Amino acid sequence: MKKMKKINLSDQIIDEIVSMIEKEQWDLGLKIPGELQLAESFSVSRNILREALKILETFGILDSKPGVGTFVSMQARENIHNMSFLNSLKSNSSVEVALEFRLILEPKAAYYAALRITDDEIIELKELVNDMQNRHNLEEVYQDDFDLHMKIAKYSNNPWCFDLICSLLNQLKTSLYSEFNKYSNLKTKEENIHSHITIAEAIIAHEAELAETLMTQHLSKRIKLINPEFEVEPNR
Repeated sequence: MKKMKKINLSDQIIDEIVSMIEKEQWDLGLKIPGELQLAESFSVSRNILREALKILETFGILDSKPGVGTFVSMQARENIHNMSFLNSLKSNSSVEVALEFRLILEPKAAYYAALRITDDEIIELKELVNDMQNRHNLEEVYQDDFDLHMKIAKYSNNPWCFDLICSLLNQLKTSLYSEFNKYSNLKTKEENIHSHITIAEAIIAHEAELAETLMTQHLSKRIKLINPEFEVEPNR
């Protein structure tokens, strides 16, 4: 394996592994070498390697089995074309910019929603949480995602905040971001549902700081799907 350049290391590892699968150097179902061996082969740290492997797992190219190892997914070749979608996101900064803007607005919206939510709104939010726990259809999951963020903005009881988030989310539904949002829900559906439910539960419990922190973590994870090196300090 060739030595990686000192730029965009995780991206280069992804490209190298995808290339090995496409060229059938790594067969479907193959147990890949351990982290230490791979890190030495690519001349990178184990942290950088883990970032790359995590993205490949997210896109269904690798399959990690705790206590056993990491394998080339049996659907890896079918899923590899999705990497071009990831690359298009990386070359189109508008998606990351939109997520960063949401990161500026929505954690504080969640904070104030937890402080200001009414009893009637709590009932409404609990109904949405119940629906989310029983969703199987991806389109319904995507719509619940949209509805939850809109409701949180409304519950903040700040008309400027609500109007800004409402306008932003509606515009994003018709952009490349919409495709990213649907795809990230597909690949991390259970994690996203759990994340949304914990945010909602914090708001229902009037845990303002917790709601803010959970929303920050939730949106940061979305950004990390595009830019694994992105970092944010919650409640900074």
